[in-house]
Amino acid sequence: MAAYLADALSAECVYWSPSGNLIESGYFKDAIQSFVDGGAFPALALVRFDTSKEWVTSSTGLDWFSGQEIAASHPQLSARDAMYRLVRIAHDMAMIGPYENESQLDGLIEGERLSMKSEGQSGVVHIRISSTTDALLH
Repeated sequence: MAAYLADALSAECVYWSPSGNLIESGYFKDAIQSFVDGGAFPALALVRFDTSKEWVTSSTGLDWFSGQEIAASHPQLSARDAMYRLVRIAHDMAMIGPYENESQLDGLIEGERLSMKSEGQSGVVHIRISSTTDALLH
């Protein structure tokens, strides 16, 4: 509906209030249409990712879709590399629902692990992205 309205009103930008994102209209429409056509959840359009703290990334607006936000620690990764992983998790959370238990997931590269722990009532999933090389460094 929002993509339709943006097009019908010839809007230059779309403000998505759950995340506070101001998104260029063409990008918003393309991202939403791709999702409607069976593509990935448009996390970069609909969720704000805060990378202002070194080695930590957190989300705003994901709870609108899943009931939870992300707080990720990634001491071995740049914010850009962490985003590849977190967009994947945001997609899973938006499509499947919230994480309720502690879990370990394989990362995108060999030896990488994503440790996830839900904080229950806080609505935050804490994620630590680590690799087998972490053990050698500590």
